Amino acid sequence: MIQNNISPQISVISHLSLDIFGDSLFLGGPASYCGRILNELKANFKVFVMTDKNFIFKEYYNKKIIHYHMIESKKPTIFSIINSKGKRKIRIISRADNFKIGLIPKEALNSKFILLSPIVNDMPISFIKKLHKTSKAVICIDPFNNDDSKFTYSERKFFSEVVKYAKIIKMSKNELLGLFKVKTINQGISKLKKYDNLFIITLGSQGTLIFENKKMNKIIPSIKFNPIIDSTGCGDIFFAGFLYGLNKSYSIEDSTLFGNICASLSIRKRGVDSVPSNEKIEKIFFNFKNQKVLLVSPRLKNRGLSEDFGMFKK
Repeated sequence: MIQNNISPQISVISHLSLDIFGDSLFLGGPASYCGRILNELKANFKVFVMTDKNFIFKEYYNKKIIHYHMIESKKPTIFSIINSKGKRKIRIISRADNFKIGLIPKEALNSKFILLSPIVNDMPISFIKKLHKTSKAVICIDPFNNDDSKFTYSERKFFSEVVKYAKIIKMSKNELLGLFKVKTINQGISKLKKYDNLFIITLGSQGTLIFENKKMNKIIPSIKFNPIIDSTGCGDIFFAGFLYGLNKSYSIEDSTLFGNICASLSIRKRGVDSVPSNEKIEKIFFNFKNQKVLLVSPRLKNRGLSEDFGMFKK
């Protein structure tokens, strides 16, 4: 692992997970997917990853992620994952410890962006509150690993608290609908208007909604590439790509496009090595940026989901 006193621009804090597909074991978890894509992009980043002392993928981390700091847990986080009719069914076999502020090195606290991604309710609101108090970083969070739209009272309570401390919040469409017990995206957006956060709502093949009350309400279309093999980790790859764009001073729209491209290219293979090359991402990104047309999804536009559907203002 790389150890130095220079703070990264982007810090990722999350669990490593061991993902079981049938008889195969894959490296997973937001720390792994985010770290892999950020390293491919040659970003100024570091992953603060929690796993057990055995760390069976340590050699992979040394070669493919490089910039990481291990936080030791008594047990690893292990998932059993089954793809059924286009949907993932996830069962928790084992979980690592909760994060505590005392476990987070100072270099992470001095970052420009901190990406939090709890996957087994491993970040108590007390941890996020203390992180907000001790760091000047922009705190960004993917607060749920819950794409089945079923939310408990404690999860809704967690959201009502996390909006106080995180500036950028990412959710999926299903999470938005389930969180607020609504049936349409428009109804979900109405619920978000009471908050001042920047919300990033991934809509799958329909694109990504970026919403900030009275400031922004846009859908950036997704970029479709075939074949589609596995979507595991694509949300993490999107979020890391999005923050990479922000750190490069891209606009929010361009950062979303960049994240969309990273995610869309990653679903053509299974596993952490599904991440596309830096060269391919940038080539596609700049090709789209240089187009002199507005990229709009007609189906979404007809629904009246957004006040402004333009990807770029030319």
